[in-house]
Amino acid sequence: MKPYAAILAALLVGGIFLLPATASAYWYWGSKPLAMGGAFSAVANDINTMQWNPAGLAFLNERKQVGIQFNYERQEMLFGDSEYLFPDLKSSDSESDFTNDYFYEDRNTVDPKKKMKRDLYHLAVADGYVNPFVAVGMDFTGLNFPSTTFKEGRDFCTDLTIAGGMEDIFSLGATGRYVDVSSTSNGEFDMDFGALFKAVGILGFGLVGRNVFGNDEPRIIRRELAFGLAGYILNYATISTEITKVFDVSDVPGTFNFAVGAEGLIAKIFALRGGFNWDRVNDTRLYSLGAAYTDKYGTLSYTFQGDTQEVLNFTHSIELTVYFP
Repeated sequence: MKPYAAILAALLVGGIFLLPATASAYWYWGSKPLAMGGAFSAVANDINTMQWNPAGLAFLNERKQVGIQFNYERQEMLFGDSEYLFPDLKSSDSESDFTNDYFYEDRNTVDPKKKMKRDLYHLAVADGYVNPFVAVGMDFTGLNFPSTTFKEGRDFCTDLTIAGGMEDIFSLGATGRYVDVSSTSNGEFDMDFGALFKAVGILGFGLVGRNVFGNDEPRIIRRELAFGLAGYILNYATISTEITKVFDVSDVPGTFNFAVGAEGLIAKIFALRGGFNWDRVNDTRLYSLGAAYTDKYGTLSYTFQGDTQEVLNFTHSIELTVYFP
């Protein structure tokens, strides 16, 4: 394992040097959480847990593994359905009404039926081997990397996560996050805190406070409190649900978001996933379907998320995770 520990150390040190730069993954899902509708805080059993419930990263201590993850997500949405990003969209007639040059494509006006397209690239590395009691992970997500990630229309994020606890019973975790979004003047630092409880191998409970500090741009990073519940059936199926209270919003249909998800295993190596997400803040109802090949050495996943109210709004997610035993 020494070569893998050296690789991990190099990646973590490199990631730390990215922290003072500029960042944003607040829209990143991850293939498995996306497939389960976002009902993932109580499941929290892959590297994407750094985005959802940092306490879940302790699963790597149980396996004594190092993990590396690569993810690509393609998101497409009609401009007319993205008013939460562009609140003055229907009356916009100048470049200053838009967040950056990338979105202001025709320099005059934007047809609400025109599509906004985004490519997200995600890299994560996590270690549960070097220290048997504490797992450490770091990830980086860039929007339209590298064309706008580090330029004027910059959008990227980096997270540093630490988690530990008692194997198969209880774990705690924290994530420090640095985000820079092109529509804000300065980068933002925030934190998530999470707890994960497991009961006799059949129930999981997740509690997470996300972006606990808040900031001056609540439409970019909002404080959230999430509670998740998961049930496990004979190690072949998982059913989960999640309720999220969203703060720092006003004039929205509701401040509670709801999600449900399920995963079934075939021969313990093929996973079929599905989920539903009712986002009351943004007034969307999203469904997800996914499939994956998984074993102790890694996972190859694909997920599709669609909008029940508009077939032209969707997300594709392709993900590869490799574990070094």
